[in-house]
Amino acid sequence: MEMVNNQGFSMLHLAAFNNATKCFNEIIAQAEEEAKLMDVEQRMLQAKNWIDLKTKSEQFTALHYASYRGNIKICRVLHSLGADCTLVNI
Repeated sequence: MEMVNNQGFSMLHLAAFNNATKCFNEIIAQAEEEAKLMDVEQRMLQAKNWIDLKTKSEQFTALHYASYRGNIKICRVLHSLGADCTLVNI
Protein backbone atom coordinates (compact mmCIF):
# COMPACT_ATOMS: atom_id res chain seq x y z
CA MET A 1 0.00 0.00 0.00
CA GLU A 2 1.90 3.04 -1.19
CA MET A 3 -0.45 5.83 -2.13
CA VAL A 4 1.34 9.12 -1.61
CA ASN A 5 0.14 12.64 -2.41
CA ASN A 6 2.24 15.30 -4.13
CA GLN A 7 3.72 16.39 -0.78
CA GLY A 8 4.89 12.88 0.05
CA PHE A 9 2.18 12.16 2.64
CA SER A 10 0.97 8.58 2.81
CA MET A 11 -2.23 7.43 4.49
CA LEU A 12 -0.03 6.40 7.42
CA HIS A 13 1.34 9.95 7.80
CA LEU A 14 -2.15 11.44 7.70
CA ALA A 15 -3.59 9.01 10.24
CA ALA A 16 -0.69 9.68 12.62
CA PHE A 17 -0.87 13.45 12.13
CA ASN A 18 -4.62 13.53 12.74
CA ASN A 19 -4.45 11.24 15.78
CA ALA A 20 -6.81 8.89 13.96
CA THR A 21 -5.91 5.71 15.84
CA LYS A 22 -8.81 3.61 14.48
CA CYS A 23 -8.00 4.66 10.92
CA PHE A 24 -4.30 3.97 11.54
CA ASN A 25 -5.10 0.47 12.82
CA GLU A 26 -7.25 -0.23 9.75
CA ILE A 27 -4.46 0.90 7.43
CA ILE A 28 -1.99 -1.38 9.21
CA ALA A 29 -4.44 -4.31 9.08
CA GLN A 30 -4.99 -3.80 5.34
CA ALA A 31 -1.26 -3.57 4.70
CA GLU A 32 -0.69 -6.79 6.66
CA GLU A 33 -3.40 -8.51 4.63
CA GLU A 34 -1.80 -7.41 1.35
CA ALA A 35 1.63 -8.44 2.60
CA LYS A 36 0.51 -12.06 2.95
CA LEU A 37 0.79 -12.33 -0.84
CA MET A 38 4.53 -11.46 -0.79
CA ASP A 39 7.56 -13.49 0.13
CA VAL A 40 9.14 -12.73 3.53
CA GLU A 41 12.07 -10.65 2.26
CA GLN A 42 9.88 -8.53 -0.01
CA ARG A 43 7.36 -8.05 2.80
CA MET A 44 10.01 -6.89 5.27
CA LEU A 45 11.62 -4.46 2.82
CA GLN A 46 8.34 -2.94 1.68
CA ALA A 47 7.07 -2.55 5.25
CA LYS A 48 10.31 -0.87 6.35
CA ASN A 49 10.29 1.55 3.40
CA TRP A 50 6.63 2.39 3.96
CA ILE A 51 6.89 2.90 7.72
CA ASP A 52 10.01 5.08 7.41
CA LEU A 53 8.79 7.07 4.40
CA LYS A 54 9.54 10.79 4.81
CA THR A 55 7.38 13.65 3.58
CA LYS A 56 8.96 15.82 0.90
CA SER A 57 9.24 19.22 2.54
CA GLU A 58 9.69 18.55 6.25
CA GLN A 59 11.07 15.01 6.00
CA PHE A 60 8.66 13.77 8.70
CA THR A 61 7.87 10.08 9.12
CA ALA A 62 4.64 8.72 10.57
CA LEU A 63 6.56 8.19 13.84
CA HIS A 64 7.52 11.88 13.91
CA TYR A 65 3.87 12.89 13.55
CA ALA A 66 2.60 10.38 16.10
CA SER A 67 5.16 11.50 18.68
CA TYR A 68 4.57 15.20 17.88
CA ARG A 69 0.86 14.68 18.47
CA GLY A 70 1.49 12.66 21.65
CA ASN A 71 -0.12 9.46 20.38
CA ILE A 72 1.70 6.77 22.35
CA LYS A 73 -0.45 3.96 20.90
CA ILE A 74 0.54 4.75 17.32
CA CYS A 75 4.18 5.25 18.38
CA ARG A 76 4.21 1.80 19.99
CA VAL A 77 2.70 0.13 16.93
CA LEU A 78 5.18 1.84 14.60
CA HIS A 79 8.07 0.85 16.88
CA SER A 80 6.87 -2.76 16.99
CA LEU A 81 6.73 -2.75 13.17
CA GLY A 82 10.36 -1.65 12.99
CA ALA A 83 10.13 2.12 12.58
CA ASP A 84 13.59 3.69 12.64
CA CYS A 85 13.69 5.78 15.81
CA THR A 86 16.96 7.44 14.73
CA LEU A 87 15.63 9.21 11.62
CA VAL A 88 15.68 13.00 11.82
CA ASN A 89 13.79 15.64 9.88
CA ILE A 90 14.99 19.03 8.68
